[in-house]
Amino acid sequence: MDLPITQEDYNHWKASGELIQNCFPDLFPEQREFLMTGVTPEEWDTEFPDDEEEEDIYTEDEETFPSDDDDEGSQIPKKEINP
Repeated sequence: MDLPITQEDYNHWKASGELIQNCFPDLFPEQREFLMTGVTPEEWDTEFPDDEEEEDIYTEDEETFPSDDDDEGSQIPKKEINP
């Protein structure tokens, strides 16, 4: 990935501890992500596709969700969280 920054710019960011968006406001978020993690947009899309549906963690019984700790699949009561 080609980035419109110099080695000096990169070294300053790494040494400064500043937020990357403050050091490189003209870079696209994907470019900043690449600097931080080395993950390209294509690799990100492969690992985390947009069309992936979120799994529903609740069972058919609306009052419980499955326990990962119990081999027999016992159920743990859901609790509502009030902000």
